[in-house]
Amino acid sequence: GNQIKQIYFDSDEERDAMMISYDSDAIDIAIIDETASRTYGKSEILLDLSSQSLPNTENNDEVWNQRCSQYSVPYTYGTIGIAYRTDKVKEPPKSWADFLSPPEDLKGHVAILKESSDTLLPSLITRGYSNNTGDKEELKQAFSDMQELIPYVLTFEYPITYLSANPEDDTLHMAQVYSGDHWTMNEIQGSENWEYVVPEEGTVVWTDCLAVLNSSRKKDLALEFINFINRPDIAALNSEDIYFASTSSAARALQSEEFLADSSVYPGEKTLSGQHYYGVMDIDARKLRNRIIQSLILKHEAQ
Repeated sequence: GNQIKQIYFDSDEERDAMMISYDSDAIDIAIIDETASRTYGKSEILLDLSSQSLPNTENNDEVWNQRCSQYSVPYTYGTIGIAYRTDKVKEPPKSWADFLSPPEDLKGHVAILKESSDTLLPSLITRGYSNNTGDKEELKQAFSDMQELIPYVLTFEYPITYLSANPEDDTLHMAQVYSGDHWTMNEIQGSENWEYVVPEEGTVVWTDCLAVLNSSRKKDLALEFINFINRPDIAALNSEDIYFASTSSAARALQSEEFLADSSVYPGEKTLSGQHYYGVMDIDARKLRNRIIQSLILKHEAQ
C-alpha cells in the first residue's frame, strides 16, 4: 500500500546537493557511496543503522558491511571500466592506455564520466598513481593526458542518461562506465552491441550503500523497505534486474549459474584483489579536481 518515488542523479555532487538542499523531509532513502556514508553519517545527516532492526541485512558480506559503515547497509558493488560497441570498435580496448589513445575513427565518439573521483581515473591508474591522490603535480599530469583525449569526446554526460535522451543515437561508440551500465545501454537501444571490459592496469571497486536520512518523517517505512529489499529472494531478483552484483551471500545462492559466471557483474576474487578503492579526499583536492573537470568540459565545448 505504499508508493515509492525515485529521484535520479548523474553525479555525487548532484546527489549531495539534493540530500542537503532538497525539501528537508522529501528524501527518505539515498543510494550513496562508502565515503559519503562516513562523511554524512558523522555530520548526522544519516541515521545510524547499527541499532536498528534489519535482520535481512545480516546476509551481507562483512567486507561490504565495513565499507558502508554503521550509517548505511551494502546494496551492490562493481568496477569502473570501458564499454564499447562491438559493431563500431574494430580493436576492443583492453587497457586504460587504449582508452586514452583511441584510434582516429573514434574522434567524437567517446564519453567520459563527469565525476570528481572518476574523471581522471584512466590517467591516474595508467601512471600508477592513487585514484584518491590530491598531489597537484600528479593531477596536473592527469589533466594533460585527459586534454589529449578531448578531440575524441562526444559527451561528459553519464552514458545511460545520454542514451536515454537519445535512444536512436549512433555516435556513442566507447564510454567510461560503471560495471552493469552496458546492460542498461543495450536495453535502451534494443541491441546487444555494448560490451564491458575491466582494464588490465586495474580499476576502482565501488560500493553502493542504502542510507536513511535523519530528516525523513517516514523512518520506519524506510527501514522496512531496506529490510525488504535485502530479503534474499528480493535481493536476488533485484540484482539480476539491474544487472549489478549482490552483496548478499543468501541472494547469490538463489541466482543462476549463468548470472554468477558473468565477470562483468561478479569480477571474481582475482580481479577484486589488489584493486583501488575510494578514500576520503580533502576539500582542496576535490576543489582542484572539479576545476580540472570544468576546464576539460570548457575545452570540449569550444572545439
